[in-house]
Formats: sequence, C-alpha cells, structure tokens
Amino acid sequence: MLKSLITVLFLSVLLFNCQFAIGQKNFQPGYILTLGGDTIRGQIDYRNWKINPDQINFIDPSSIEQTFSPLEILEFGVADERYLSGIVDYETSSTLLNFSKMSQSGQFDLASDTVFLQELFGGNKPLYFFYNNQQREYFYIENNNKLELLNYKKYLKKSPSADPDAPLAAHNSAVAENNRFRAQLMAYLSDCSSVNSKITSAGYGQKSMYRIFESYEKCVNPEGSNQRKREKIETKFGVLAGVSLSSIKFSGTDNYNSELIESDFGSSVDFTAGVSIEFVFPRSGRKWSIPNELIYTSFSVEADHSDITDPDYLYTISHIELAYSYIKLNNMVRYSIPIGNIHTFINVGLSNGFAISETNNMTQTIQAYSSTRNTEEEAIEFTRKYEQGLIAGLGVRANKISFEARYEGSGGMSEAVNLSSKVKRFYFMLGYRF
Repeated sequence: MLKSLITVLFLSVLLFNCQFAIGQKNFQPGYILTLGGDTIRGQIDYRNWKINPDQINFIDPSSIEQTFSPLEILEFGVADERYLSGIVDYETSSTLLNFSKMSQSGQFDLASDTVFLQELFGGNKPLYFFYNNQQREYFYIENNNKLELLNYKKYLKKSPSADPDAPLAAHNSAVAENNRFRAQLMAYLSDCSSVNSKITSAGYGQKSMYRIFESYEKCVNPEGSNQRKREKIETKFGVLAGVSLSSIKFSGTDNYNSELIESDFGSSVDFTAGVSIEFVFPRSGRKWSIPNELIYTSFSVEADHSDITDPDYLYTISHIELAYSYIKLNNMVRYSIPIGNIHTFINVGLSNGFAISETNNMTQTIQAYSSTRNTEEEAIEFTRKYEQGLIAGLGVRANKISFEARYEGSGGMSEAVNLSSKVKRFYFMLGYRF
C-alpha cells in the first residue's frame, strides 16, 4: 500500500513539473542590437542555455513580446552574457569513436549557418563559443572583421604497423587529430609570445581555451580587465537525517531454507543520517547535478516459523533474528526544476553498502516424539558484507532546506546460489545544504 502511494505521488509530481517546465519563462533585463545598429533594452527570456539558442523571446519597453533569430538582430545580452549573431563555418564530421561514422580524412568538412555565438572571453581579442544540438562545441575568433572557425577534427587513419595496401578497418586503424586551431591561435595572439606554451599543449575545450585568452589578456593588459569569469561546476556540501522503512523477502529453488523463504519478517523503522557533496553543472539553469552521499542505515527484523508434522510429537519451531547496519555510498544523477524559490528534484542512481555490524541468528525447538532438542545456528549460511542497490527518489528544496522521499532496492546479504534476499527500503529525509 505504501509503495503504491509513493509511486502515484512520484508520477504525479513528475507530470506536474514537466508540464510546468514547458510553459515556464524566465524574463530578465537585457538588450538587443538591431540590424540598424540601435540598442533596445527590455526583457529577455533567459534559459541559461547549454545549447546556443536559435531564437530568443524579447519584451520591448512597450511590453510587446517578440521573437528574434540570428538573421534579425546583430547581438543580444542578458544575465551578464553576450551573444553575437553571424554566419559561421562548422565541422560536420562525427567525433564519436565509431568506426562506421568517423571520417577517414584529416581534411575539414565544413558547412555554414547563421547562429548566435556566445562570447566566452571579451577583451582586446575576444573568443566566441558555439554548442549545437549534436553536442559538438566550436570556437571562433574575430579576424579581419570576420568570424573565423578555430579548426579541429578527429578522424581515423591507418596504424603505422598496418599493411599500407590493406583497406582501412577497425583492427588496423587509430584515432588521429587535426589540431590546426593551435597554429591559428599562434598567429592570432602573436603579440604575446608567453602564451605559446599554453597553445602548444591546448585541448579543444572551454577550460583550455579560456585559460589561453585569460593569459593573453593579462599579458597585453597588466592592469587587469573586468572579464566575466568562466562558469565552473559548483560544489555544495550538506547533511541529511531521517528514517528508513525496510523489509526483506527471501526466495529459493529448494526447501533447504524454508524457515527463511516462508517467513514474513514485517518492516523495520530505523534512523538514518549522513553527509553529502553535490556537483552542480552551470548551464541549463543549474538543473543537472551529481549528488554523492555517505550515509548510515540499518534494519532489524524477526520472524517465527513452524514446521508441524504432528502437533504433539513431531514439529520444529524456529525463531529468526536478522539485523544489519551499513555505511552506504550513494552516487546519483539529479534533475531539478525551479518553481520560484522552490526547487523540486528527481534522483536516480546506485547505492554501495558495506555492513559494519551483523546479527544472523536462528534458534529452534525440535520435538521428535519423546525427544526435545534446542539448537542455535546462523539463519543464513553464506552471507556477504557488500550490498549494491538501485535508488530512485523525489524531493523539494526551499533555499537550503530539503525533503526527499526515496526508494531503494538491493540484493541483500545472502551469498548462497539457491537463496536470494531482496531488501526494499523507503527513506524519508530532511537535508541542509551549506
């Protein structure tokens, strides 16, 4: 009953949030620069874009909402970000490490489009950035009043040891790179030779590119500049505490463990607590993050089992006690949806638990005609300390305080081939994020 209720609640909240997110807008002060060179200030629907937008919604001073594409304005700015429209080249070949899709030539395969480029670094010589819906990133410089693509390409070529006359195949190919962008940067930033060492070892990524232009700016402008800092992954620490509701069910392929398989152990309500560290990704409104937790959890259950052949002469009465305490490392992916100052979120991930204490007892009273015998032994013959499970949960956070309902299913403690132990846990936890 409880599991069904939580499932319905989970799906209801998810559906509501998805519908809300689709219609949600986030207008913030900004400006557009028209094709005629006029700057108009107003409100722009800001989405903290990970993929560069192909259009924006703008409310002008007369409260009229309009939509603009890169063909209709020269640039726009919002939330301390600047986007420039322009006709640019981009590399079309695949960067996936897939033999059937990757290019087999180091020559650039270019196409062109009109897009919004984000200014990644301003200053004397700016750097622009474009991330498309194919999850491919490109960098551009402004050279002779034109936007120039910094060229980079991954491609397949034959391994040095391969037969030169053999056709290119997966077993004799290697991934190579055309790093022409390094020569372009050398020429573009030639008035500061101190950045050459960074360019020589540079990778084609935001972090590496930003550092090159940051070093260049310090070289040509020692007094400093008011550059917008590159957005970094945020680290959030927290604590959490609450209760867990645990149940265990055994199943097997024979009757050897009938005392465990046929028993109803009920549920165990216990205290749980831990610490967390969450890595929040900056783009897309900081909706995606990776929470990691180290928590303490436990459960304790009992059951009685009767195996009666004759109630007066031949029967076995068993009493089983199982209690385990774990330290668990939980690794999850979280998606958050802001609704004003409230954030609802959904978690999915893995739990890895290590038992720090164990109670695994079974006492039996065995009546065989005139003979009565009492025994005590392990209820589960083969156990393991390590437990792995799957996690799914939903919650809500207001400022630094959060509440979450979470479900976890794990393989339990039985290591026997013919006896499985499925442990289900529901967590209800309060959290505080620093």
